[in-house]
Amino acid sequence: MLYRIIIKQTMKKLIYLFLNILLFSCSIESVILSESASKGIDDILNFYGGYCEYSVGKVVATDEPTTTYFEVKLSKSKGVEKFKKDSQFTSSNIAYRLYRNLTKEEKSNYSEIRTIIIFESGITKKYAFKTDELKTVDNKTKTVDLVVDYIKG
Repeated sequence: MLYRIIIKQTMKKLIYLFLNILLFSCSIESVILSESASKGIDDILNFYGGYCEYSVGKVVATDEPTTTYFEVKLSKSKGVEKFKKDSQFTSSNIAYRLYRNLTKEEKSNYSEIRTIIIFESGITKKYAFKTDELKTVDNKTKTVDLVVDYIKG
């Protein structure tokens, strides 16, 4: 009888230990949105309005390189509805607005920025943009800004 009680108590402790490991094995960083990513989400919402969800993910396959992505889903947006016919342009702007607000370290953490736009009609458009391409756009935008400032000044 005493043997059964000891085994039960040990099993309970092991179950609690296992649950704690399971609950806390995820990094706190992956749950909390960084300040710069939060600024990126705010930038998107200030420009387009609506409702925004985000997620971070990783795709691992044996025959392809690992893809780490930051995904932004935008819905209930009057601003996006205006550009319904050119959803890829709108999606690229959403991805760029997030990317330009990330820190250098965060930019290197992701290989893609993914966007999902859900229109009022229920139509969903999904796009993925390589961070290398967004880096090129960011560099060229900074160059254009310098030229504009030079012309103004």
